[in-house]
Amino acid sequence: MSRIGKQIIIIPENVTFKNEASLVTVIGPQATLSLPIPNKIKVDVENNRIKITRVAEDKQTRSNHGTFRAHLNNIVKGVVTPWTKELEIRGTGYKASVSGNKLTVLAGYINPVVITVPEGITITVNDETKITVSGANRELVGQVASNIRKIRTPEPYKGKGIRYLNEFIKLKAGEPLRLKNNMTTLNQSKNKRLRRVRGKLSQNISVPRLSVFRSNCHIWAQIIDDKHGKTLVSASTKTTKTKGTKSEQAKAVGLAIAKLAQDKKITFIRFDRGLYRYHGRVKALAEGARDGGLKF
Repeated sequence: MSRIGKQIIIIPENVTFKNEASLVTVIGPQATLSLPIPNKIKVDVENNRIKITRVAEDKQTRSNHGTFRAHLNNIVKGVVTPWTKELEIRGTGYKASVSGNKLTVLAGYINPVVITVPEGITITVNDETKITVSGANRELVGQVASNIRKIRTPEPYKGKGIRYLNEFIKLKAGEPLRLKNNMTTLNQSKNKRLRRVRGKLSQNISVPRLSVFRSNCHIWAQIIDDKHGKTLVSASTKTTKTKGTKSEQAKAVGLAIAKLAQDKKITFIRFDRGLYRYHGRVKALAEGARDGGLKF
């Protein structure tokens, strides 16, 4: 750090520099800041030029030499031109607002997060998603910006959260993306099956169609007249109320829909399983309909 410590600091024209025994004070148009002088560090001012030297060569003093010079340089610059730190909010419903010395952030929690703005710090919000932190003290500006970012750090899958402007977040593929891809493939397979089944059924619309729909708990069946666009008969596990396994209940629905069809003098039908595979409850319903006298 000695190479940094040896660098000269130029005092701007509109800045007043006071060097006391163990404290330096910098007065500028934006603020007045003070900085304690570490032990074994000497500050000399001549012709608006600040020279920092050390009177010892131990490890701690050499470290303090460069660190003190960096902090003092930041103060001299900050009292003229404030330091700024910009953040951006990403996420549906995520936003921020400023009222007085209170910053309110909505970041997906039940209640909004409220931060009290420290003295010497100015916070502005643009478009509810752009936060700018400014102040003469560079350390305080960085700390306040870090505290705001900690409210909702960017998550690694979609990048939602609060980040520094132009900060790069490396996203993971992760389980959510793989699950989404699997669901997309599954839906494509179901839609392909549905188009294939409906394509075969569309060849003879004069024959009534037995349509099947199932949920996790129940199964429904209805015979539809596609030529006139109306439902002729229907049955479901909610109407049959048969006890037993789900397959047994589905077979009972098939028998019930066959009986209702015979009452309407319907014998030949087209079996429409839609996007479902021919197994399990769908197969049991079809077998029940055949046992009841329907032909397909």
